[in-house]
Amino acid sequence: MTEHPGRARRRAIAGVVAVVVAASAGAGWYLTHRSDDQAQTAAQTTTTLQAATVGTVSQTLTISGTFAPAQEADLDFASSGTITAVDVAVGDKVTKGQVLATIDDTDLAAALADAKNTLSTAQENLESVQSSGTSTQIAAAKATVASDASKVSQARKALAAASLTAPFSGTVATVNIAAGDTSGSSSGGGATAGASGSGVQSAGGSSSSGSTSAIVLVDTTSWTVNASVSSADLAQLAKGQNAQVSISTATSSTNSRSGAFAGGFGGGNFGGAAGGNGGSGAGSSLASSGSSGSTTTTTGTALPGTVKSVGIVGTTSTGSTATFPVVITVSGTESGIYVGTSASVVVTTKAVNNVLSVPTQAISTADGKSVVTVSQEGHTKQVAVTTGSVYGTRTQVLSGISAGQMVQVTSRGPGGFGGGSFGGTGTSARPAGQPQ
Repeated sequence: MTEHPGRARRRAIAGVVAVVVAASAGAGWYLTHRSDDQAQTAAQTTTTLQAATVGTVSQTLTISGTFAPAQEADLDFASSGTITAVDVAVGDKVTKGQVLATIDDTDLAAALADAKNTLSTAQENLESVQSSGTSTQIAAAKATVASDASKVSQARKALAAASLTAPFSGTVATVNIAAGDTSGSSSGGGATAGASGSGVQSAGGSSSSGSTSAIVLVDTTSWTVNASVSSADLAQLAKGQNAQVSISTATSSTNSRSGAFAGGFGGGNFGGAAGGNGGSGAGSSLASSGSSGSTTTTTGTALPGTVKSVGIVGTTSTGSTATFPVVITVSGTESGIYVGTSASVVVTTKAVNNVLSVPTQAISTADGKSVVTVSQEGHTKQVAVTTGSVYGTRTQVLSGISAGQMVQVTSRGPGGFGGGSFGGTGTSARPAGQPQ
């Protein structure tokens, strides 16, 4: 009996599908559907020549955090009394020693005058007993003078504290007092919201740190970044490491592509843009109409920074792993930085000099060994190499080639089941010896 040609063609296609599923089952990919317009395309590659070089290579770690002022002062009156004047508002720039607010000093001035009179009497008594009194009387008179002198000093300080002054030059972040309030109480009606562009953020009378002090002053000419890292990254960080600090902005994005897979087959014979160079990956067997995510970008000039401290006591919240605090000091400032602005910090965790390296994509695996393709006088040959540490896009070479030799660097573009007509958002793992 002669089989219908169309039926034979469908059986052939089914056989191909079964082979593909069996070959990729270990990678977690399952083919369930393929339309005629989703034909497999060959991976597109671009090959360039780059030299093996000797130089300084570095390893970095990117962490996120928020900007905070390097100096912040929560100011309160040291003396009690009725507030007579508040001379600043949120967002005002002030200089060190400038008077910010005052309280009624009538009682304080009277107390100082009384203390001075008492001291004067004690001093007269000491002079009297020194000429005719006993040693015991003289010692007692001296003790009284010392005590009364201390009371004068305290009264003088209390009177000086009737004026609240700025301990450093900076910007007023919060004002929680008003004329007529009693010092020591932040319930007055003087709380004001943060001014736009003032370099601080506050609203409803509360400072960035939640303080209820009378006035909060911050220095917006110098910054730190408060960040946190996981235990996996903690070991890479140390006090004194150099960093680059930038303003970071998160934007949402949506991948609206649809296809037979949520990811690619990965590398190997089916390599593509989404699958990368990996040999295994995780994906869904069904088509997806799109997924949303976020992208972090940096803006402005990257400012130099230094790791100030690395905490060793972690904090946890329900359903999350422990994180550890890291503080980075920032040199200089940049427009757009405010208290609470998001920051991206690239910390140089390791730097090594005089390292022979090649682009990581130049390295592949043949017969279980790491190899590179060397080009010389128009001819190419595959050379086995011993690799060391990976520093981002470059890999250390310990032996096999020398500085100046040109190696082939192959970049894979869209195509195959990893991208192109089957494109998606899958991830892949990199087999040993294969570049990312």
